[in-house]
Amino acid sequence: MKTQREIPIVGAVSEASFASKAVISGFKSYREAVQWCWQNRPCHGMTEQEDQSLCARVLGLHAPHMSRCLNPNTKAPMKLDPDMLPAFESYTGWRAASQYLAACANLTFIEELMEERKAAA
Repeated sequence: MKTQREIPIVGAVSEASFASKAVISGFKSYREAVQWCWQNRPCHGMTEQEDQSLCARVLGLHAPHMSRCLNPNTKAPMKLDPDMLPAFESYTGWRAASQYLAACANLTFIEELMEERKAAA
């Protein structure tokens, strides 16, 4: 019996967008940045639970854990593993969580480039 292949939903989003500096500066935590990405994702035409379940599947995460990462009022909050961030941001269409982490590290792209050049020399 043939099984249906999954459609690569992640590929449907052309490229994740950057959030404004005003949005990034408003985050108090990495978890808030992740939740903002989720709340501002394009509509996938599913219920919240179905969408979370599909996202969890894309990330290789259990659906209940996805809910604990995204629900601001959960009694057992979880943080999304940063290793899953590229796939999550591709799914949601926003890079705000990566931007928040970069802002916390106080790095700019120029500083990073300068350090790479020093290391290569």
